[in-house]
Amino acid sequence: IAESEIEGEIEIEKEMVKPLIKGKEIKRWKIPDSGKIVVYPYDVEEDGGKVMDKKEIEENYPLAWNYFKATESELKSREGGKWQDVEDWHALTRVRSDNIEKFNQEKAVIAGLANQSKVAYDEGRDYIFVAGGYGLSLKDSADISYPYLVSVVNSRLLEWMVQETSSEFSGDSYSYGEKYIEDLPIPTGSQETAITELSNDIIELVNNSREENSEEIGVLENTIDFLTYEMYFDEFSDKLLQEISEYKGLEPKEKATAIEGSSKVEKVVREMKDEKKVQMVENGKIRSDTW
Repeated sequence: IAESEIEGEIEIEKEMVKPLIKGKEIKRWKIPDSGKIVVYPYDVEEDGGKVMDKKEIEENYPLAWNYFKATESELKSREGGKWQDVEDWHALTRVRSDNIEKFNQEKAVIAGLANQSKVAYDEGRDYIFVAGGYGLSLKDSADISYPYLVSVVNSRLLEWMVQETSSEFSGDSYSYGEKYIEDLPIPTGSQETAITELSNDIIELVNNSREENSEEIGVLENTIDFLTYEMYFDEFSDKLLQEISEYKGLEPKEKATAIEGSSKVEKVVREMKDEKKVQMVENGKIRSDTW
């Protein structure tokens, strides 16, 4: 993958491009528009990730073919001229054929180097990620949803787990590479439904405006953090889950306001924060205290 040197506007069929995101551009919950696209000459539906034949592109996607011909010399010179005598010189570089199909499926996307967990939900199955971005896919046997996965991995507890075992880099950043993520425990419990609903609420608020809804997003993130503690630690019963259950089904902003103003929720959270395990997590590493 390389930036095109063609100046001016380039017209290519919509079916032949996908949005491109770099790891450092990934934010929590939502993948931002990077303004970059990648020409994507693969027919996933028909060929399971096999690169399209040049003749097929020429006949069915003439604008894309014109682009490929205009940049043929540039594309063949990639990686020190490695693509000069390759039949599929228009293919993406450093992309395994068995991974192409995975780009086109529902997934979570995570920044590989960050000072906090930055996991987003790619519901549209659109994004190609490079340079420090990774995809998280669930096995067919997994009985959880992607919004739930995103919430738990974004939670303060699992963020702390990663940073306790991960490599630390300059700028207070930590590696969120595969070896630190793949074995994270993702349990299911009575909190799962509530966490999933809160995750969808946050995604809705972020989609509307991350900046304008930042306070409400913070409240709902904190609620997920403490529901996660409640689910992982045997010391806790389901008190928080019970207290927020009355707000189920409210609009996201209304729900956040109700939770923030609840004296019962505040009391439960205060009691949870006295637990040593919670204190260990809350006082550790980068992110400031929740709640």
